[in-house]
Amino acid sequence: MQDNNDHTVTTVNNHVSEEEEPTQQDSLKEDKKFERKLLVVPDWKDLSFSEILQQPTTNAIKGGGIRKQVTEQGQGLLPTIGSKIKYLYAGYVIPSDDQDECKVPPVLYDDGYSLQQVRLFKRNKLPFFEKCLFSMKQGEKSWFRIGADCCLIDRSSLMALPNEHLQELPEDYQVSLLYYFEMVSLERKRPEPTHLDERIQYAQDDRILGNNHYKQQKYKEAASCYGRAKMLLDSAKNVPSSEYPRLLEEQIKVHLNMIKTCLALFEQLKEANNIKDASKELEKALVYCNYHPLQTHEPSIPELFYLRAKILYCKMDYERARDFMDKSISLGYINDRSKTLKSYIDKKISFEKSKSDRNTKKTMSQMFDSEQEGLYSDAKPYDMVEEWERMQREDERLGRKVWFTNTGEEFYESIQRPNFEDVTHQE
Repeated sequence: MQDNNDHTVTTVNNHVSEEEEPTQQDSLKEDKKFERKLLVVPDWKDLSFSEILQQPTTNAIKGGGIRKQVTEQGQGLLPTIGSKIKYLYAGYVIPSDDQDECKVPPVLYDDGYSLQQVRLFKRNKLPFFEKCLFSMKQGEKSWFRIGADCCLIDRSSLMALPNEHLQELPEDYQVSLLYYFEMVSLERKRPEPTHLDERIQYAQDDRILGNNHYKQQKYKEAASCYGRAKMLLDSAKNVPSSEYPRLLEEQIKVHLNMIKTCLALFEQLKEANNIKDASKELEKALVYCNYHPLQTHEPSIPELFYLRAKILYCKMDYERARDFMDKSISLGYINDRSKTLKSYIDKKISFEKSKSDRNTKKTMSQMFDSEQEGLYSDAKPYDMVEEWERMQREDERLGRKVWFTNTGEEFYESIQRPNFEDVTHQE
């Protein structure tokens, strides 16, 4: 750790490296859980650690327990179990036998390297992580001093770190850590709704939040919000018949938005040449189109026919896409988007038809050419004059003459010639 007031820490295998800017392709990977972000660690000097989170478990350990020093106050409420948080952190070993005062700079021990995203449960890798994170609000930045009774790290695990001060520690040294946390975002888990009005209100809040993400082209975040709204609405039980229309209306809105988000993700992934994941989004969109409430009320939802047509257009099934598009227009869904998609579908069908005709002509031509080459491979070029003279010679040899009927039929009349070989000689 450096002595300047503000510096950037990013490490891989305990070696300081320069942070790279995220690329568009990295941000589109579905399996990417972390976002790259710079962690600026403030100066570690003059920390008082006035707030005590956990008392020492024994008086024999000097500087035990967990103590906290806030460098920047956060806003809002503290997280609860199940809350979704994003945070940055860096952990340091205090290479001094004096646990109350840092005589030498702390040694970097553990670096989050990128923005961590987790749900808070009692299951993180280090016991003191929960204590620290549960005590922070959104936007808060704090230092924590972890005593030897809480960090549960022994001296032998530190010997691999390349630092001369650690190598000089006595055998009975009890490890004490210094951790810095930044709570980047905090999404508290809501209590389970107890009645239908509260459930629908929660779903509306998630849908509106998803709409905001969609407008900002954050389609994955939008899909997550719509997914939570869907779970809330689908889990409604014993709904009175008088309240069902309200529930159905919100379900239709959520599912239409989920289909649109899948189509937007398809376009985004396709531009990034991620064809495999883009195809998955199309299949998900088709599944959402077949959702039971949508199918039951499909004739009264003209926009659903338009979305089906758009999905089939993306799947290059243009004939079926035209059928759904015509149905959507017949039900009154007419706007600039529907007109544009209709023109695209018609052009694709016209192009595919002309392409098919050209391919058919080419195939037939190749077929006849190959047939002629097989049957008449040794034939001479056709000469009409030579053919006519050959036919005349053949007629004379066979003793016939050609005549034609009114209908154009061709007949041959034999020329009667005496056969001198059969006449008996008379004397």
